[in-house]
Amino acid sequence: MAKRYMTAVIELPEDEEAALVVYRAMALGNNVYGGSVVAAYAGDAISENEIFERNADPRLVKAVRDEVAALSN
Repeated sequence: MAKRYMTAVIELPEDEEAALVVYRAMALGNNVYGGSVVAAYAGDAISENEIFERNADPRLVKAVRDEVAALSN
């Protein structure tokens, strides 16, 4: 079976201790309901990607999408 991934942006609580709890829960290698955290990014990668796609050459966007799709096979 091909690997499947999900990307989510979590708005951290303002309380620093509570934010650390979230960071620890999403630490690399942690099990989340049977799934495994394999990547983490401190920032809003989804918004960054959307802005990149709006401003990039459509051929580059397609090439990136094709390469990412090939990683799942």
